[in-house]
Amino acid sequence: MKILRTLLVASLFTATTSASALTVDFDVYHGTSVYGSGSFSGSDMNSDNLLTFGELNVFSFVSPGYGHNLSLGDLVDTGDFDITNTNWIANGISWTNQPDNAFFTWNNRNLSVSSTWATVITSAV
Repeated sequence: MKILRTLLVASLFTATTSASALTVDFDVYHGTSVYGSGSFSGSDMNSDNLLTFGELNVFSFVSPGYGHNLSLGDLVDTGDFDITNTNWIANGISWTNQPDNAFFTWNNRNLSVSSTWATVITSAV
């Protein structure tokens, strides 16, 4: 019985620590002007220290000046978030269907926040 209890406690500990949730706040800049801001959260389910599009459970972005108010259901793709270095990698597919330059894409790939024109500042919470 003691061995079973030890195994149960060990497996519960492993399950709760292997995929911890992370929330990231971000601001998007176009030049020196704020284009919009938002946040996303999810869990690194495969423990590769990247939070990928498929691992997100919440996303929000608001850009009042451009009329954007997005949630996770609006997105087509995102770049990966490097958990170790707290850096959002612009490796998502952009509106031009070119890989490796979008932070996030929506509207059937018709719109994106791309590293070709935007700077994103993140803060992991």
